[in-house]
Amino acid sequence: MIVIMPMTRMIKKTTAACMALLAMGTAAQAQVPGSALNYMLQKPRVTKYYKDKHFMDHLFVDAGGGINAMNLRDPEIAGQGELHIGDWLTPEHGLRLSLNGGLYRTYGVKSKFAGIGLDYLLNITALSQRGTSYTPRHFELYGLAGVDYTYSRHEGESRRGLGVHVGVRGQAALSPYTYLYIEPRLGISSDQVSQVESWHGYRPVASASVGLGYRLPEAGIRRRPTGEPTGWADGLFVSLMGGPAALLNSQPQTWGDQAGARFMGSIGKWMGHTNGVRLSVLGTYLNQPWGHRVKAVGGQVDYLVNLHNAFGGYDPDRWFWLNGVVGASYSYSSTYPDYRHGVPGVGAGLQANVRLSRDIDLVIEPRVDAYGQHYVPLANSISQHDVVGSVLAGLVYTYHDRRAQRGPADPFERRPWYGHTFVEMGLGANVPVIFPAARHTFTYLRPSAYMAVGKWFTPVHGARLWGLLAQTQFERNDKNRYKHAEMGADYLFNFTNAFYGYRADRFFTFSGALGANLSRRSERTALFLGLDASLRGSMRLSRMVSLFIEPRLQGYNDDYLPTQLSSTGIDLIASVNAGLQFNLNYLERTNGRGLGDDGEDYRSFISVGGGLTNHVNMLRTGRAYSPVGRIGYTHWYSPTTAWRANLQGFFQRSVGRSRHAQASLSADWLTDLTALNYGYDPDRTLSVSAFGGVGLGADIGDGRTTFAPDIHAGSQLGIRLSDAVRLNLEPQLSYQLSSRWTSQTERVMPQFLVGLDYSLQRHHGAKHNASAPAKRHVVMAGVGTGVYSASFSEVSKRSEKFGILEQVGYGQWLSHANGAYARLSNITLKRRGSGNQNITSLQAGYMMNVKSAITGESTEDQTFQLTALAGASLNMASRPGHGTHIAPGLQASLQAGVRVSPQVEVYVEPAVSLLGKNVEQRHRSYPGEGQLGVSVGTKFNF
Repeated sequence: MIVIMPMTRMIKKTTAACMALLAMGTAAQAQVPGSALNYMLQKPRVTKYYKDKHFMDHLFVDAGGGINAMNLRDPEIAGQGELHIGDWLTPEHGLRLSLNGGLYRTYGVKSKFAGIGLDYLLNITALSQRGTSYTPRHFELYGLAGVDYTYSRHEGESRRGLGVHVGVRGQAALSPYTYLYIEPRLGISSDQVSQVESWHGYRPVASASVGLGYRLPEAGIRRRPTGEPTGWADGLFVSLMGGPAALLNSQPQTWGDQAGARFMGSIGKWMGHTNGVRLSVLGTYLNQPWGHRVKAVGGQVDYLVNLHNAFGGYDPDRWFWLNGVVGASYSYSSTYPDYRHGVPGVGAGLQANVRLSRDIDLVIEPRVDAYGQHYVPLANSISQHDVVGSVLAGLVYTYHDRRAQRGPADPFERRPWYGHTFVEMGLGANVPVIFPAARHTFTYLRPSAYMAVGKWFTPVHGARLWGLLAQTQFERNDKNRYKHAEMGADYLFNFTNAFYGYRADRFFTFSGALGANLSRRSERTALFLGLDASLRGSMRLSRMVSLFIEPRLQGYNDDYLPTQLSSTGIDLIASVNAGLQFNLNYLERTNGRGLGDDGEDYRSFISVGGGLTNHVNMLRTGRAYSPVGRIGYTHWYSPTTAWRANLQGFFQRSVGRSRHAQASLSADWLTDLTALNYGYDPDRTLSVSAFGGVGLGADIGDGRTTFAPDIHAGSQLGIRLSDAVRLNLEPQLSYQLSSRWTSQTERVMPQFLVGLDYSLQRHHGAKHNASAPAKRHVVMAGVGTGVYSASFSEVSKRSEKFGILEQVGYGQWLSHANGAYARLSNITLKRRGSGNQNITSLQAGYMMNVKSAITGESTEDQTFQLTALAGASLNMASRPGHGTHIAPGLQASLQAGVRVSPQVEVYVEPAVSLLGKNVEQRHRSYPGEGQLGVSVGTKFNF
């Protein structure tokens, strides 16, 4: 009898077991001075610790928000917020306490929730550093695992439940004290959290969040003031800001009905490096659901404290900092001509500052102000007070004494053609520049995707080519929108370098662009010539990667959009795009090691991977995602470049009555962007590559076969697991040229693969050993499953599409790399009607030891074996009532095996076979039939 343990009991038992293990580890550490790892025979290279560690002396606090989704099928998106406080016990290990709240949506049930959690953190970046010391990086990667306790409420009913989760966090330092993070998580929660019952008592939960945080810096990172201001005007500043505002109350759903805007102009002075005072004039308007918009003007005085300087010490090169703001105001509020009141107020907030140049800062200031009850006369927030929340953004100019000398500019090195070249891509949104869009911006906001290639010829002047895909809505009706695509060329001007000199490692740069483009929109075949201008800010995350944000204005003649939207005779579209810029720098030998420094002449990889693919117009249809598999061979012929050959195939999942499969052979060119920027290092943990290529293949389905070439491009994130094995994450975008597809959205197919690379390194003096191995005879036998093209389309049940595959064979090695084999195989298949079909194949052909062929060395003493088989076959199909049919064929497979003894090897073998169409009684339009299989077997060598 099988007993299913309730989810709550299982989590409690798991938690108790983890606590017991932690307790055992703590007790063991208490008995042995220092870490037990210090007494192992082989001491780890990366164990790190803090000297004189005290409780919470490596404190961090962060907060953020994001989205979550429950269930694997038909997930529903909802929002959430979070607050974390934690401590790093060592540079590698930490703990944090989490508070979170938000909304879960499950099968139409919306449950509000609030929870508390405890997480263990692993600093993967610190773990990958050599030695016992830890150096913080601008970007770090953390792993996490934890438990949570959640309170949920739905329609007056309250429940409590437990959950567990794992995740990763990418964290980018904005300063030594502040950081930006993004954190995807995956876990399970009991049904009490969602308040929707399931038979197994729990539900999967996925979430992703972003936020900001503060941490106590590493020892020795703080700076003391280098001097006081030298003149009375030093530290004077003026600012201009504006943004949304709303009357706040206990019902957030009503804030939008009482929203408006606030504008503020200010003058102030910093009295030292920490304290400042600001005088402001502000104007506010707020809507009310019953009419009579509130208008208010007033004066405000604020005290400012630079929190970074107060807690972390003065740093004149700091590019990001936070100011605390608290102040008082007096405003005149008017609702209609006969109603005016003078109202005092108090407020507080935080001001985030991003330095654009030595004197100009970009600021964002969220704050809350409380006024008397007559500020908004027809509504109240809390008791007898009106509380207004606002988020203001703008620019601040601060005067600095010009006697402060700047250092000399960096040299701008002349490099090969790809030096100072960049590739960038991003996402954004756009609106037409019309009065209705200004009043209802979110109604008109539509998405866009952007990509560009550019080059800086000097520190100030550059050029780029760009492309944009977007939608533009020209009326409030959702159906009145156009899809359009642009190709353009821009001249680039770097304002920061022009005014302040070139700095190779400058964190923030401000530049502008001016150019022309050609646009084509839906429902018109003509091309439109347009002009465009933009401003962009770039933040340097590393030598290779920058983050950019770019507002752009595009102008066309007045027939670009279908209605008379503009009184100027020009149709204007405003957009903003944000994304990543990859800088392709010239590889210098001083930046890293080149091939050959470790005795390596070549790097070659055998790779296998799998994932999902879909047509871009079906991305929202979960059942349309199709499995894709690939086997490849990659050869690096320089520290930064390689070629790759792939054999790839996928089965299109059934959408309606349509189903097809595709097999293709492709060739790719790859470049290692990490090595290009930082130099070649075979021990590097993470590497990023870009690739592009072409493929040739065939589509089979719906009663016809079509030629299916494609062009594709993508990127690859490689994670080094060992000297020989690497994990790859590979997003790719393919454009199908098959005649099967008629629309552009069907031709575009994104795919994502996860795979493993196995390294085969060839060394100087390696030669193929012409003699046969000591154990040259091989007997093999295996069993598995497979699919056959003729039966696959006939059988409706998924479980019955797969047949039973048996194989037995004999092989003989003529040398360490080459051999021959003969094999007998049979697959039993379900067919329509009565009786099963058997396809028996007699195979013979060439057998190759792949590792020995590439490395030139014997693999007799190695554990992992890799054998390729390819040959011809004679195939006999038999089925009751249908007679026997014989047809020739071709067969290829790859055996990945592990030797468990000098004579015995256990292997896994994927295989593909092509059979002549005479194997079937009824010939279809296909030139032949196909068979895919995978089997598990054993080989005996003697």
